[in-house]
Amino acid sequence: MRAAKSVFDCNKLGEIVFATPELGRWSTVGGLGVMVDELATGLVKLGQQVTVISPYYERNRKGQTGYLASDPAGIRCTGNIRVTVQNQQVQLGVHEGYERGVRVVFLHNGEVFPAPYQSNGAGHVVFQLAVFNKACLEYCCHRQIQPSVCVTNDWFTGLMAGYVKNGDFGNYFQGSQFLHICHNLQETYEGRIHPGGGDGDLNRVHGLPREWFSDHGSMINPSKCALLQSDQWATVSKSYKEELLESSSLRHLLHAKPNAFAFPNGVPIGDRVKKLDAAAPDHLTAKKRIQMKYFNYKELDDSIPLFAFVGRVTAQKGVHLILDCAEGLIERSG
Repeated sequence: MRAAKSVFDCNKLGEIVFATPELGRWSTVGGLGVMVDELATGLVKLGQQVTVISPYYERNRKGQTGYLASDPAGIRCTGNIRVTVQNQQVQLGVHEGYERGVRVVFLHNGEVFPAPYQSNGAGHVVFQLAVFNKACLEYCCHRQIQPSVCVTNDWFTGLMAGYVKNGDFGNYFQGSQFLHICHNLQETYEGRIHPGGGDGDLNRVHGLPREWFSDHGSMINPSKCALLQSDQWATVSKSYKEELLESSSLRHLLHAKPNAFAFPNGVPIGDRVKKLDAAAPDHLTAKKRIQMKYFNYKELDDSIPLFAFVGRVTAQKGVHLILDCAEGLIERSG
């Protein structure tokens, strides 16, 4: 037992801190929120100490406010932190709890974070990024957490490593490594921000060197900053890693870190099967539930063919393929 404990302790990384714009049942919009939730839980099961920090949006994706108050995780307000952005102090409420062994932390300011990915123009987006990225680091200082690894997820968290490398937090994070996960690095998902004519120089908002965001013009690319200033990057599958290295507009930065990590998204099969069985234990029950929920059927009609698509309504997910074939299927089947 003593030898086993020694091996186990040697493999503990120290505290791991995730920063993410969306998380689990609270604010998931796409696959990012699901993956971070399940990855954090999986690391805890392996014996690691994990904290996940995310915005507490004024309204969640269902339009609900105050949704943490009734959450079964028992998340409670534990105080406030402040960060300085564009020469003004911004206060954020800190809400903390534990979910399946993961410390979940939500930072609240209704004006800065009204809803997931909602903004009031380029200036507000940059302000959001500056506040959230600084606040994640400030929370660690406030709680005296010195992470072994800070894991940032997609463009919304792309400034965290930059603030550390720029010296904004002194030497506090000198023992921390920064890993940036590229969940989606297509050009339309890099988080590119294009200031309008009246926005002026938004560098004054984020306060980091201009060249960390763009090679030319006024465009601000937080993904570029993340890849430049993080110690390493990772992505969600080996095939996507190769695709990015070959075709990404940021591939020159990706190639600069030769030991990038890639692993297929994991699915907690046991938990997922339990949820599916509880909702619909067989094919016909599932079909009945879909017909009743989305088509106002009173009972199952198995004579009607049913095609179901789970995913975001975007060309990247292949929705256009359904549209291309739907009319033909309808005509042929009558």
